[in-house]
Amino acid sequence: MICQDIAEALGLDGKKVSISIMKVGSEEEEMTTKMFKVQVNPLDSKKTFLVKAIGIPCVSNNVVDIRTKDITWKLGLKNELFY
Repeated sequence: MICQDIAEALGLDGKKVSISIMKVGSEEEEMTTKMFKVQVNPLDSKKTFLVKAIGIPCVSNNVVDIRTKDITWKLGLKNELFY
């Protein structure tokens, strides 16, 4: 996902799509938005990757802090790669 205003600020041009998002509490929301191609790269590498991202108005109005160490351990990833 990418915030719509960020995609616009980056000058990304997307393809119009209709999506359905399942929110916390099993609340489903349907919307028409755009799918963007976004170029990303790791902090420790010069490699670049092209990923597809769905544009949404905002990720959340109520962001909760999470412990990335717990999540990375469960996924078998190195914790120092995440901030």
